[in-house]
Amino acid sequence: MNIEQKVTETKNNGKMAAQIDEIYNRFDLINNLVIDLSPALEKISKELSVTIRELRERFERDETLTLIKKVGDNIPTFITLLDLMEVAKGLVNDLSPTIGRITKEMLPSINMLRESFEKDEVLDLLQNVGKNINAFNKLLTFLNDFENSGTLDFTLEQLSSKEMNSMMIGMQKCAVKTIQEISEKPPKAGLKGIFAALRDPEVLKGMMIMTAFARNMSVSLSETLQGTSSKT
Repeated sequence: MNIEQKVTETKNNGKMAAQIDEIYNRFDLINNLVIDLSPALEKISKELSVTIRELRERFERDETLTLIKKVGDNIPTFITLLDLMEVAKGLVNDLSPTIGRITKEMLPSINMLRESFEKDEVLDLLQNVGKNINAFNKLLTFLNDFENSGTLDFTLEQLSSKEMNSMMIGMQKCAVKTIQEISEKPPKAGLKGIFAALRDPEVLKGMMIMTAFARNMSVSLSETLQGTSSKT
């Protein structure tokens, strides 16, 4: 072996020694790291042991095995459900802008309704309705019977007419004035008072109105009875 080969071998041995030293240093570093982490790993292991034991006890049951079997037997159904959920998600995404616009448009109305119903008067009304539920039931029964009789629409139409409105207002004014006159000056019984009243033009007009009312009542009753008999 010549001098050049010896030099080359010496260099290679030096490189191997350096690599061995580096590997040893790394192992020593890993060993020190493991030693430093041992307390923390032990603490984590103790903390997780309770949780792991609870999970193991919960899953080591016949019910869990039955559930897993059922899931496996119904895989096609779950796939179909997932497909439906994906379609539903797409539908919701498509409808989201429209729903958002409708929500914004309805928000003022909803706020108005909320403010209208969030009042003490509404609570009092609900309480009164609850206290008088029997009276409301009777009223609804009466209205139902009235509707079944076939005359409810006609009655409501007539009550809302201009003529009926004028008559109701006139009768109310008449009743108020009459009560006031009787309170201030009670009428005296006797023929003298009747004859004196007959000389009053307004009394005569009232009597003529009453005779017209009586005449129209007879005619209207006859027409109503004829119409009822023809229907039956």
